Amino acid sequence: MKIRFWGTRGSIAKAGQSTLRYGGNTSCVEIRSAAGDLIILDAGTGLHGLAQSLLREPTAPRSGSLLISHTHWDHIQGIPFFAPFYQPGQRWSIFGPSGVHKSLDELLHGQMSQDYFPVAMEDFNAKVDICDLKEGHFSVGDISVTTQYLNHPGVTIGYRIVVDGETIVYSTDHEPHSRRLACCGGAPAPGSEDARHGDFLAGADVVIHDAQYTAEEYDKRVGWGHSTLEYVTDLAQHADVRRLMLFHHDPNRSDGELDRLVERARARVAGKPGATSIDAAAEGQHIETWVSRLFGVAPDRPLDDDSSAIGVRRRGADVLLFTPSYPRLAKAVHDVGHTALVAGQLAEAEAHWRASRPSVVLIEASGPEEFTQRWRLISASGGWPPVMTRVLVCQNEPEPERLSDAPIDAVLLTPFSAAYARCRVQVWTTQSPSLWERPPRPSNEAERLGQVDRARRALRDGLIRDELQTHVDLARTLLAPLASDDLVTAIHLIGAEEQEAVAQALGARPNTTPTDGVHRDDSFCGHVVARDAPLEIEDTLNSAEFRYHPHVLGGAGLRAYVGVPLRVQGACVGTLCAWADHPISLDDRHRASLHQLARLISLRLSGGS
Repeated sequence: MKIRFWGTRGSIAKAGQSTLRYGGNTSCVEIRSAAGDLIILDAGTGLHGLAQSLLREPTAPRSGSLLISHTHWDHIQGIPFFAPFYQPGQRWSIFGPSGVHKSLDELLHGQMSQDYFPVAMEDFNAKVDICDLKEGHFSVGDISVTTQYLNHPGVTIGYRIVVDGETIVYSTDHEPHSRRLACCGGAPAPGSEDARHGDFLAGADVVIHDAQYTAEEYDKRVGWGHSTLEYVTDLAQHADVRRLMLFHHDPNRSDGELDRLVERARARVAGKPGATSIDAAAEGQHIETWVSRLFGVAPDRPLDDDSSAIGVRRRGADVLLFTPSYPRLAKAVHDVGHTALVAGQLAEAEAHWRASRPSVVLIEASGPEEFTQRWRLISASGGWPPVMTRVLVCQNEPEPERLSDAPIDAVLLTPFSAAYARCRVQVWTTQSPSLWERPPRPSNEAERLGQVDRARRALRDGLIRDELQTHVDLARTLLAPLASDDLVTAIHLIGAEEQEAVAQALGARPNTTPTDGVHRDDSFCGHVVARDAPLEIEDTLNSAEFRYHPHVLGGAGLRAYVGVPLRVQGACVGTLCAWADHPISLDDRHRASLHQLARLISLRLSGGS
């Protein structure tokens, strides 16, 4: 097994006298097995040097696999300059996670669009296959690969690789879930996300891990998606890692400063039993091991079909839509790169089925019984594809016992937002878990909507509206010490589909998160209504439930949210809420003030007749 580092820098390439020894190119690592299988980890600017080296080899490999951790620029900038992609007869595979709204294929094509680069991916002369990954396992020749999601803005994957009996973990662009561990190090709490990450590293021979910051630097970089030296060092020692390679060096870090950080890390483990060996990865550095057991090495875990990391290829999938009342589903299918086969009649749907055998079928029906009848008519010609998802589109959630005997794999409840529809289409076409969920409808929805109408009637009184605006202004004044000028406070009513802004208070630099025209599916306030309980998110990027939400990863960049229920006649009609584009943390005094204001607002909204 051979490892060679071609790029070790993070965020942006940094050439110059201060980075000569550890290197200035961004992430790129080469791994080769004794059998000659080639894996390249990430495609930062270091990929260019690796490409030139491959071309100079007397028997240069004509195939290989490129494993991308995520599609931020410092990890994909080398792809347009990888010379083997332009050579006929070469065959390469690119693996990596998709984005929230786009496949890996679409993201990489976007980087090489004419707006950014003069050569398109269609100009590659080599055969290049692009494959989406999720958590799971797959193999490259005699190399076993296990994937796990990391904690970083955007969808990011780490790789645990078993090659020639050695285990290498590549975990770059990962932030501790616990701020305590980031700043102080130590062992993670049992059952925590950090403990799960430690299990991913456990017992590895070599761990290549992001260590861009120190504990002192972290406070101003919370949520940026990177680890601290203290966290990585202690976690590697706790996980019984044999050798730790500090990686993704900060572009402002000089060679001398990296030397001192290595010594600092080594001092943390000095004298401990089985102390982890620690170095900083340097461009051109080789790690090479020879083992007696070269072939037939058992992977860490069985590679069964259920745990495969390989997602179904997204681009160009056929999706059959027999959903006459919801034509906008066709746009959702198109937006994520698929072909929508739209049918207005059952006979037309059956013809599409017979011609294309689509992998996803959406059928509008009143319930499971009607769905079953329509499905039998559509699929009467047989010939089902090996992977298929059948979706019932209906207004009311069917009871579980009615679903158990029906040929239904998923349910899409109406109404739904465009963003949620796109999310579900991605889930159904890749057979992977959803990265974000819309808020469910409360069990008392009909009664609740009646009270929303009562609140709307109360708002016809101009004095009440003025009073509510005063309450919102006061809420912003109370929270101002916790946040900068981007803080927004608002009163929202949550109707059958839309989030309605009743009053809002903006700062000097208002956050771009929309307050009007937001579908209930896409709103944070909808989750408050669904729970009928306060929702407080200090940092969305550290929230497993919300970090992939469209308002977090989209243009709004929402980072903190607080919502308190507003109730009319016992039913939750909306929220008094606040949000910002940076993390904020309430104390008990601010929390109590918001709850008191919410009670006063609820009283005024109850005044409708």
